[in-house]
Amino acid sequence: MYSEFDSPGYRRSRNAYSWHCMLDYFVSILVSDVYLFKLLSYTGLSDGNIGLIASLGTFSSFFQLASIWLVRRIRNVKKWVITFCLSYQLILISLYFLPFLPFALPVRTVFAFMGVLLAYFFSGAISTILFQWANSYVDPHQRAVFSAEKEMRSLLGGMIFTFLLGMVMDRFELAGKLVSSFVLTICLGLFISSMSFIALMNINGNWQPKAGASRGSALGPMFKALARNRPFLHVVVLQIFWTCAQCMTVGFLGSYKSKELMYSIGAIQIFNILGNAFRFVLSKPLGKFADHTSYSKCIEFGLCIAAAGFLAAVLASPDNRWLIIVFTLLSSISQAALSSNLFNIMYDVVPPEHFVQASAIRNCVGGVFGFLASLAGSRVLTYVQDHGNAFLGFPVYGQQLLAAASFLLCIGTALYVHKFLLKKRQMVSG
Repeated sequence: MYSEFDSPGYRRSRNAYSWHCMLDYFVSILVSDVYLFKLLSYTGLSDGNIGLIASLGTFSSFFQLASIWLVRRIRNVKKWVITFCLSYQLILISLYFLPFLPFALPVRTVFAFMGVLLAYFFSGAISTILFQWANSYVDPHQRAVFSAEKEMRSLLGGMIFTFLLGMVMDRFELAGKLVSSFVLTICLGLFISSMSFIALMNINGNWQPKAGASRGSALGPMFKALARNRPFLHVVVLQIFWTCAQCMTVGFLGSYKSKELMYSIGAIQIFNILGNAFRFVLSKPLGKFADHTSYSKCIEFGLCIAAAGFLAAVLASPDNRWLIIVFTLLSSISQAALSSNLFNIMYDVVPPEHFVQASAIRNCVGGVFGFLASLAGSRVLTYVQDHGNAFLGFPVYGQQLLAAASFLLCIGTALYVHKFLLKKRQMVSG
């Protein structure tokens, strides 16, 4: 049976959104994991500061509160989305100018922190609006499958992108010309951003927020309704626990892989590619699983896999450094179950007219706790390093200790989902 979701305009919009997500993913790769570590360590920043900057992405969740104001006032959603998305990308790309700035290290450090924060303001303020706008062209009965297919495109492109970029940066570094790779990265980033602009231009621009999000609606009743919505509050708790588990450890592993475990950029990216290959293969089956059962059941599965991954990171040391590969693989598999479903589960617990506001509030709260977790992680890492890689007299690397905390958080979160969210029926509205 033909529906509006089969129309050429809707298909073009879905395809353009998928391309934009892939290109946006490329930009995020440029300032993540070992790439960020190489850039900022060359600039002179400490491991602790690099870990904090890597965790600043949680502030994009805090900045999503701005979407509550934006969604009630903007007339041309497409124009605002394009402006904010390109601002986010260009600011992140500009971080590669840091080694060339004629300033002292403290000033460069401030520039790095402020640049990342500003970039994530633009990303966070528009992300939920972009998500609801682009997903309005997706059949509600096939959201998880579409999310999986979109993710598969990003993963396939990301595998090729990280492999090539990792090999190129390794060659530059071996030749003693790492700074030249930063210039190449700037040019590459600008090209990617221009392609992202073209993709966004091809999404239909006739969507408007639901009536409950309009400029004439009152915020008070909406906040009261969300405060009384127990399933929504359970999802907020889920977001807090999971974000803390991630931020406690992941932002500090880039330096651990490179320094203590002594892997090259190319080797680390090969591990990431292998992980993304597993995620690629499993994304669509897990999407179908979520559509036929529930988003929460798929989330519970992903949390269990994530816990196993963090356990592998706990055991990873210079003597058995291969376990960090196990962590990478299991982490990627868990993301196949978690990344899209953590967004889609909002359709289960809030009405469409409150989707943007509820998503912003949930992500903001999770982001605040996530950043606090990263601050705690930085303090623990510094303490362990200052005491000769020992804690309470036992020899251990700080990253192993942080991974243990993340393991316990994932186990606790999975149990929480099983008790409070697993029986929630899936909705298709919105």
